[in-house]
Amino acid sequence: MNESMIAQMFWANQRVIDWLSSTPQATPAMLRLASHVLNTERIWIHRVRRLEQDPDRFKILDAQSMRDTNQANHDDLSLLIQGDLATEFDYQMFNGQPFRINLSAVILHLFSHGFHHRAQIATLATNASLEFPGVSYFEYTQSK
Repeated sequence: MNESMIAQMFWANQRVIDWLSSTPQATPAMLRLASHVLNTERIWIHRVRRLEQDPDRFKILDAQSMRDTNQANHDDLSLLIQGDLATEFDYQMFNGQPFRINLSAVILHLFSHGFHHRAQIATLATNASLEFPGVSYFEYTQSK
């Protein structure tokens, strides 16, 4: 399931990026949420790899940076899941609070986190009378 979750995350993120890029009425709030999804995926990849993390989870990315980050996240997550998903690792939240988690839980978190924020973008779009693309897992499976 993890491979299809990562593929759906990439697909849904790309649909949102494409929509934002082609929608002149896209708001800074929509861009901020889409960027946040991608930035958070990057942060978790860096945590797993024990690399320095950029704490600015809400920095707004331009369209090309979103595309590049989405591709990098997909490539990195696809490699990470080739290992043992049950292996636990320690990490710290940005406030210094320590935690322990396994890679499978990270993937599930990123999957649900992305759905949550894409739904927020869809709500903002609907409130602005804009048509938002379908990004559900069902729509992903039907697009193949």
